[in-house]
Amino acid sequence: MKKVIYTTLAAVLLLGMSACKSADVIKPLGASVVPAQVTITDVVNRSGQAIIYYDLPNDKNLKYVKAVFTPREGDEMSVNASYFTDSLIVNGFKEAGEYEVYLYSVSFGENYSEPVKVKVNPETPPYQLVAQTLKCVQSFGGVNVSYENPTKAELSVSVEKLESDGTWSEVNTNYSSVDKVTFS
Repeated sequence: MKKVIYTTLAAVLLLGMSACKSADVIKPLGASVVPAQVTITDVVNRSGQAIIYYDLPNDKNLKYVKAVFTPREGDEMSVNASYFTDSLIVNGFKEAGEYEVYLYSVSFGENYSEPVKVKVNPETPPYQLVAQTLKCVQSFGGVNVSYENPTKAELSVSVEKLESDGTWSEVNTNYSSVDKVTFS
C-alpha cells in the first residue's frame, strides 16, 4: 500500500514539475492601465488646512486619490482618499498663504494619472491662534497655563523648565481639543 502511495506522489510531482516550464509573474489587475483624472469641484480653506472636493472619473481601475503637497519647506506630505469619498483634507501648513496641491488618480496596479494642480489658501494655523492667547501665571509650586483654542483643534501644549546644566526638560504636556483650556 505504501508503495502505491509513494509511486502516485512521485508521478504527481513529476507531472507538476514538467507543467511549469517557465515561471509566470502574476501582475495586479489593470497593472498597466492609467486611470482618468479627478475633476476639482470646490476648495474650502480653514485654519491650517483645506478640504478639496472633486468628482471621481467613471473608471473601474480607480483605487484611490492621492494628494501630494509641501506644507513646510523641504517637507513633502501626501494624503490618500478612498474611491468611496469625494473629498480629502490637506493639513499641517506652517502658516497662512497659498500652496499648491497635486491630485493623482491611482489604479489598482499603482499607476498614477497626470496630476491635477489645485491652489489652496489655508488660514492662520491653530497653534498660532493659541499662541496669541497663551497665558502663564505663577502659582503655588509651579505655573498655571491657560489659552483659547477657537478652532477646537487637537493640540498639545508642553511646559518645560530650564535645568542647571542649560538644557530644557519637559515638566508636563496637556492634550486637548476644547475651546478654553486651563491646567497647572
